[in-house]
Formats: sequence, structure tokens, C-alpha cells
Amino acid sequence: MAAKPRREEADKKALLEQESVQYMNAVDIDRIAKYRQNRKSPAGAPLRAFYAQFDPWISGANEVKQLSVSPSTKWLIERSLVISGVTAIEVYFRDMLDVIFRTCRADVFAPKLRELHKEKYDIDEIVEIYQKQINPCELVLAGLSFQRMDTVEKVFSTLIGKPFWKSVVPVQVRLKDDHTKQFEVIDRHVKSLRSLLALRHELVHDPDKHKHKLTEEEISWLYDAGLLMFACDIVLNQFIAANIDPELKSQTTKR
Repeated sequence: MAAKPRREEADKKALLEQESVQYMNAVDIDRIAKYRQNRKSPAGAPLRAFYAQFDPWISGANEVKQLSVSPSTKWLIERSLVISGVTAIEVYFRDMLDVIFRTCRADVFAPKLRELHKEKYDIDEIVEIYQKQINPCELVLAGLSFQRMDTVEKVFSTLIGKPFWKSVVPVQVRLKDDHTKQFEVIDRHVKSLRSLLALRHELVHDPDKHKHKLTEEEISWLYDAGLLMFACDIVLNQFIAANIDPELKSQTTKR
């Protein structure tokens, strides 16, 4: 009997890997150009943009419990909250990688791009990349899916030169409005994000027909993820500050 759960786990892992490969192989130059245009809009810092989505997400998780709607409708809302929440997390990591590419010294990340992007292009794609003036860093961004913990770990560990999650876990967060309140990021928060990403994948690709609502533990993963993202932002911004492009730094100083 024990062989069946292991087989199901192996099938889920294979599906995750297949999804990641399909994502990386789908080179959409128009999508890259569109992302570049959106990036130019004054959307604010990645963490600010993340919390602009995260706060309503958390409120929604609490409010949905009080809704007088059918169980199927309530479950549809809860399911959507998880999926949209993970999307916000993925966008945050993508935007932070973009910030690193645009603000840090090239020697900090350029030698590591080959480790992050192994895609090969045919001549038609190369011509289109040239015509639309796509930067190699934009190709790297387009080829990554941050819906997997190992992708986040690999990308940012490679860039900062040390294990990313081990750098995040010791971080302590103190509330700006109340300095007496302090939170420490622990292994549980990382495990919660891992579980949340797995839950999203399950809800999208392998929905359990017998599941009709989020458990209290699954809801707690949402809160843990919010705190973890704050700690991630501290670690990544420290790296950016230590490796900022001198030319960009001088331009900022002159203003």
C-alpha cells in the first residue's frame, strides 16, 4: 500500500518538472517586450506592489468565511485566493531579479547568467530578438518560473553567493509603527511557502474533487508567506545596496 503514495508523489514531481520545462521553452518575444513596457510604468517597488495585492488577499481569506453563499461558490473564491496569491509571490521574485539586473554592477551577475539560462535559439528567434532589441537579461527573466521553491533557491543563491533560504531564516522583522513588536523568520515560514506553492499547483493541475474548503493550517500558510516575503526583501535589498552600479549611485547622489 505504501507504494501508491510514493508513485503519486513521483507523478506530481514529474508534472512540476514538465511544467517548468514547458515554461522555459516557450520563448515569447512579444511577451518580453510587453513586460519591458509594463516595467517602465511607475508601479513602485516590488515589495510595495506585492503587499498591494497581498493585503486584500489576506482580508479576502478572512471575509470569505462570513459569506452567505453556497459551499461551491465559497470554495471557488478560496481557490482563487490561493492561485492569485502565489501569482503575486512569483511576480515579486521576477521583479526583484529585474531590479538586480537594472541596478547592480554587471560583473556581479553577468558571469552567472549561463547558470540561470540554458535556452538555445534558432536563427529566426535570434533575428526577432535583435529586431526588438531584447536584452539578454530579459531572456533570463522570461525563462524562469518562480512558482517553485527550488527555482527561487537556485536563482538567488547563485546571485548572492550563498544559500538564499538560509540567509532569510535568521532575519528579524520589527514593525515600523510599533518597535516593541518584533517577529523572527524561522524554518516554519519557509515550509509554509513551500506548502503554499504545492497547494497552488494541486489546485490548478490536480484538483482534489473531495476538497471543498481551505483548512486552518492552509490559511496560516498565507500569513507566513507574507512575513517571509518581507524578510526576502531585506536580504535582497542588502545585496543590491552592496553591489549597486557606481554610475547609478552617482546619478542618485546628484539629484
